[in-house]
Amino acid sequence: MFWLGLPLSGHALLLTYEKSSFLVEKQLVERKIVTESSINVQVDNILGMINAGKFEADRLVSLLKNVAKNKQVTDEQSEDIVEAIESQLWLTSAIKAKKIFGAKNRKTCQQLQVFLDDLLTRHELSENQHKTKVKVGENVLIGQALIYDYISYKNRKTGMIAHMAFRKIRTDDKLELDVRKVHFKEQHKEKAEKPTVFEAHDFDEACELFENNLSEVLSGL
Repeated sequence: MFWLGLPLSGHALLLTYEKSSFLVEKQLVERKIVTESSINVQVDNILGMINAGKFEADRLVSLLKNVAKNKQVTDEQSEDIVEAIESQLWLTSAIKAKKIFGAKNRKTCQQLQVFLDDLLTRHELSENQHKTKVKVGENVLIGQALIYDYISYKNRKTGMIAHMAFRKIRTDDKLELDVRKVHFKEQHKEKAEKPTVFEAHDFDEACELFENNLSEVLSGL
C-alpha cells in the first residue's frame, strides 16, 4: 500500500487503517443519529395528527397494527402512539375500541390497577421508561392473543424490565399470570428466561414476586 507515492511502513499502515476504521464508525454513528432523528419527527407528526382527530376509526386500527409490528420506534414512542389511538378510538368508535382493548372495567385491569396504586405508595416509579399504567399487550393489538393486560417498569440505565401480565392467548387457554424480569433486548427472544406462571387465583403470590423483581430492577440489578 502506498501513501503519497511512498511505501507505507507497518506503523503508518496501522495508523491509516485506524483512521479509516474511525471514519467508518463515525459515519455509522452519524447515520444512526439521523435515522433516530427522522423517526422522532415522524412519531411527533403522527401523534399530532391522531390527537387532532385527523384519522377515521379504520385508519386508527390499521395504524395500531403497524405500530405494534414496528421495531424502529422505542418502547416509549410505541406506548405514546397506542395510548393516543386508544383515546381517539373510544371517542370515535367505542365498538371498535372495546373489541380491540376490551371493556374498560374488566376485572383483570381493575386488579392490576389496584395493585399498581398500592405499589406507588411504596416505590418511586417516576423514572419508569415504560408508562406507569395498566396496558394492553401488542399481541392483543395484532390479534394474536385474547387477553394480555400488564404493568411494567423499565430501568432507563440498565434496560432491565419487571413485568406482570394477565394473559389468555387462545379461546381454550385458561387465564394465567405471567411474571418476569428480563433485559429489554432479550424479552422477545426464545432464549430469554422463561416467566414464572401463576394461576389467576394466585394473584397475591404473583404480586409478591413482581414487587421483588421491581425492587431489584429499581436498584440496578
